[in-house]
Amino acid sequence: MRLSKLAALAVGVAAVVGAAAPAYAVTFADFSATDSFNNIQWDQSAAMTGGTLHAVGAGVNTANVKFSFLTPSLIALSNLPATLTYVGTVADGTPALNFGYLVQNGLGGNFNFTYSGPSTTIGAVTLNTGANLLSGTFGGGNIAGPVNSSAGTVNDATTSGGVISFASDFLTFQAGDQSYSFSLTSIVDPLNASTGQSLDSFGAVATGSFEAALSGGGGQGGVPEPATWAMLIVGFAGVGFAVRRKARQDALVLG
Repeated sequence: MRLSKLAALAVGVAAVVGAAAPAYAVTFADFSATDSFNNIQWDQSAAMTGGTLHAVGAGVNTANVKFSFLTPSLIALSNLPATLTYVGTVADGTPALNFGYLVQNGLGGNFNFTYSGPSTTIGAVTLNTGANLLSGTFGGGNIAGPVNSSAGTVNDATTSGGVISFASDFLTFQAGDQSYSFSLTSIVDPLNASTGQSLDSFGAVATGSFEAALSGGGGQGGVPEPATWAMLIVGFAGVGFAVRRKARQDALVLG
């Protein structure tokens, strides 16, 4: 009976800690270019105050890339051949900010990484041609980089007010911080924007990574945050105190 009461107390502490633990984001996937040719392009709108960022090289709004999962249970799924479909738009009336560092706000759209290799089994995971490795919708993103630079970034994050939703045949996601980031290299023409206008048109080589809180498929529980560690310490201390108190009571009865 004594052990069962202590076990119940421990379970109660664990339940409280588990309920209070916040969802935290991990970098769960990334992608790389298959060659040195442009795989993404920004087209300034006819009104020169908006535009469209889209994948290029393998068809309309598509590019061939290599996709990798980074979570422990899916780490064997690395450098998978994939087709990236990506379209992000900025509405007219959204000029780029220019303070020596260009920022084109207002980017929203969708993307999809589709497995383009043959159906196969890797470890315990079966991959079928056409599987959805990762797809998503986003809003509130930006394109940024130094003026006249050949390098820049594409970013969107819920922590900065962005709206992001991910889906995958291999992972499930829960509420929490979500973001994605593309690195743009070999930009031609270099980043520029005239006063009152959106970014000038350019092409680039894109690579990127994705972050989110996972509820399934990741194969990891993660490291508790400081607040959670504090609750764990308090909880275990409470269990220890109960054990010592019970031992003293038993000693008095026996005495």
